[in-house]
Amino acid sequence: MSYQNLNQLFEERFQGEKDRPCLRYVENGRWQVLTWWQVRERVARIAGGLKKLGVQRGDRVCIFSRTRYEWTLADLGILGAGGIVVPIYESNTSEQAEYVLNNCEAKVVFAEGEAVWAKIRAAQKNLAQLKQIVLFTDPGCGKLPEGIYTLEDLSLL
Repeated sequence: MSYQNLNQLFEERFQGEKDRPCLRYVENGRWQVLTWWQVRERVARIAGGLKKLGVQRGDRVCIFSRTRYEWTLADLGILGAGGIVVPIYESNTSEQAEYVLNNCEAKVVFAEGEAVWAKIRAAQKNLAQLKQIVLFTDPGCGKLPEGIYTLEDLSLL
Protein backbone atom coordinates (compact mmCIF):
# COMPACT_ATOMS: atom_id res chain seq x y z
CA MET A 1 0.00 0.00 0.00
CA SER A 2 1.14 3.55 -0.74
CA TYR A 3 0.85 6.24 1.96
CA GLN A 4 0.69 9.97 1.33
CA ASN A 5 1.92 10.89 4.82
CA LEU A 6 3.08 9.52 8.14
CA ASN A 7 -0.32 9.90 9.76
CA GLN A 8 -1.89 7.59 7.16
CA LEU A 9 0.74 4.98 7.97
CA PHE A 10 0.09 5.44 11.70
CA GLU A 11 -3.66 5.05 11.19
CA GLU A 12 -3.18 1.88 9.11
CA ARG A 13 -0.95 0.38 11.79
CA PHE A 14 -3.39 1.44 14.51
CA GLN A 15 -6.24 -0.52 12.88
CA GLY A 16 -4.45 -3.82 13.43
CA GLU A 17 -2.84 -3.09 16.80
CA LYS A 18 -5.37 -1.08 18.86
CA ASP A 19 -4.81 -2.70 22.26
CA ARG A 20 -1.21 -3.77 21.75
CA PRO A 21 1.77 -1.82 23.16
CA CYS A 22 2.88 1.10 21.01
CA LEU A 23 5.27 3.05 23.26
CA ARG A 24 7.24 2.07 26.33
CA TYR A 25 8.96 4.53 28.62
CA VAL A 26 10.40 4.74 32.13
CA GLU A 27 8.64 6.88 34.72
CA ASN A 28 9.71 6.97 38.36
CA GLY A 29 11.97 3.98 37.75
CA ARG A 30 9.21 1.78 36.32
CA TRP A 31 8.39 0.86 32.75
CA GLN A 32 5.09 2.23 31.49
CA VAL A 33 3.21 1.24 28.34
CA LEU A 34 0.93 3.19 26.04
CA THR A 35 -1.23 1.16 23.68
CA TRP A 36 -1.84 2.15 20.08
CA TRP A 37 -5.32 3.27 21.14
CA GLN A 38 -3.92 5.53 23.89
CA VAL A 39 -1.30 7.00 21.57
CA ARG A 40 -3.86 7.65 18.85
CA GLU A 41 -6.16 9.40 21.34
CA ARG A 42 -3.36 11.60 22.72
CA VAL A 43 -2.10 12.49 19.24
CA ALA A 44 -5.62 13.48 18.16
CA ARG A 45 -6.04 15.70 21.24
CA ILE A 46 -2.66 17.37 20.63
CA ALA A 47 -3.53 17.97 16.95
CA GLY A 48 -6.89 19.41 17.98
CA GLY A 49 -5.27 21.66 20.58
CA LEU A 50 -2.75 22.95 18.07
CA LYS A 51 -5.54 23.77 15.64
CA LYS A 52 -7.35 25.68 18.39
CA LEU A 53 -4.12 27.62 19.00
CA GLY A 54 -4.24 28.62 15.33
CA VAL A 55 -1.72 26.21 13.80
CA GLN A 56 -2.54 25.85 10.12
CA ARG A 57 -1.26 23.73 7.27
CA GLY A 58 2.40 24.54 6.63
CA ASP A 59 3.03 26.35 9.94
CA ARG A 60 6.29 25.44 11.63
CA VAL A 61 6.18 24.02 15.14
CA CYS A 62 9.40 23.31 17.02
CA ILE A 63 10.15 20.55 19.49
CA PHE A 64 12.97 21.62 21.84
CA SER A 65 13.72 18.53 23.89
CA ARG A 66 15.77 15.43 24.42
CA THR A 67 14.35 12.14 23.18
CA ARG A 68 11.26 11.18 25.17
CA TYR A 69 7.90 9.60 24.43
CA GLU A 70 6.14 12.98 24.48
CA TRP A 71 8.30 13.97 21.50
CA THR A 72 6.63 11.22 19.47
CA LEU A 73 3.17 12.34 20.57
CA ALA A 74 3.94 15.99 19.75
CA ASP A 75 5.54 15.07 16.42
CA LEU A 76 2.51 13.11 15.26
CA GLY A 77 0.15 15.75 16.67
CA ILE A 78 1.93 18.51 14.74
CA LEU A 79 1.68 16.48 11.54
CA GLY A 80 -1.99 15.77 12.27
CA ALA A 81 -2.64 19.52 12.58
CA GLY A 82 -0.96 20.08 9.21
CA GLY A 83 2.17 21.60 10.71
CA ILE A 84 5.81 21.05 9.88
CA VAL A 85 8.01 19.67 12.67
CA VAL A 86 11.27 21.51 13.32
CA PRO A 87 13.50 19.84 15.94
CA ILE A 88 15.86 21.67 18.28
CA TYR A 89 18.38 19.69 20.30
CA GLU A 90 17.91 20.02 24.04
CA SER A 91 21.64 20.75 24.30
CA ASN A 92 21.41 23.84 22.08
CA THR A 93 22.06 27.20 23.71
CA SER A 94 19.46 29.93 23.95
CA GLU A 95 21.13 31.74 21.04
CA GLN A 96 21.11 28.64 18.83
CA ALA A 97 17.46 27.97 19.67
CA GLU A 98 16.62 31.60 18.93
CA TYR A 99 18.19 31.25 15.48
CA VAL A 100 16.19 28.10 14.67
CA LEU A 101 12.92 29.49 16.03
CA ASN A 102 13.33 32.72 14.03
CA ASN A 103 14.66 31.09 10.87
CA CYS A 104 11.72 28.69 10.59
CA GLU A 105 9.21 31.27 11.87
CA ALA A 106 7.84 28.88 14.49
CA LYS A 107 4.44 29.81 15.91
CA VAL A 108 4.55 27.20 18.68
CA VAL A 109 7.35 25.38 20.47
CA PHE A 110 7.10 22.26 22.60
CA ALA A 111 9.65 22.46 25.42
CA GLU A 112 11.08 19.96 27.83
CA GLY A 113 10.98 21.24 31.36
CA GLU A 114 12.32 24.25 33.21
CA ALA A 115 15.85 24.35 31.74
CA VAL A 116 14.61 24.48 28.14
CA TRP A 117 11.82 26.91 29.05
CA ALA A 118 14.50 29.19 30.57
CA LYS A 119 16.41 29.11 27.26
CA ILE A 120 13.26 30.16 25.41
CA ARG A 121 12.48 32.92 27.93
CA ALA A 122 16.01 34.26 27.49
CA ALA A 123 15.39 34.69 23.75
CA GLN A 124 11.67 35.43 23.78
CA LYS A 125 11.92 39.20 23.22
CA ASN A 126 13.59 38.42 19.87
CA LEU A 127 11.01 35.82 18.79
CA ALA A 128 8.32 37.84 17.01
CA GLN A 129 6.61 34.84 15.36
CA LEU A 130 6.47 32.63 18.47
CA LYS A 131 2.97 32.79 19.97
CA GLN A 132 2.73 29.79 22.30
CA ILE A 133 4.94 27.47 24.33
CA VAL A 134 3.81 23.97 25.31
CA LEU A 135 5.69 22.40 28.22
CA PHE A 136 5.94 18.62 28.30
CA THR A 137 5.83 18.70 32.10
CA ASP A 138 4.11 21.01 34.57
CA PRO A 139 6.77 23.23 36.17
CA GLY A 140 4.74 23.34 39.38
CA CYS A 141 4.73 27.14 39.61
CA GLY A 142 0.97 27.55 39.72
CA LYS A 143 -0.86 29.48 37.01
CA LEU A 144 1.24 29.74 33.87
CA PRO A 145 1.63 33.02 31.99
CA GLU A 146 -0.58 33.67 28.97
CA GLY A 147 0.53 31.70 25.93
CA ILE A 148 2.19 28.97 28.02
CA TYR A 149 0.49 25.58 28.25
CA THR A 150 1.32 22.18 29.60
CA LEU A 151 0.90 19.24 27.25
CA GLU A 152 -2.12 18.24 29.31
CA ASP A 153 -3.62 21.75 29.01
CA LEU A 154 -3.13 21.67 25.24
CA SER A 155 -4.88 18.31 25.06
CA LEU A 156 -7.92 19.76 26.83
CA LEU A 157 -8.41 22.80 24.56
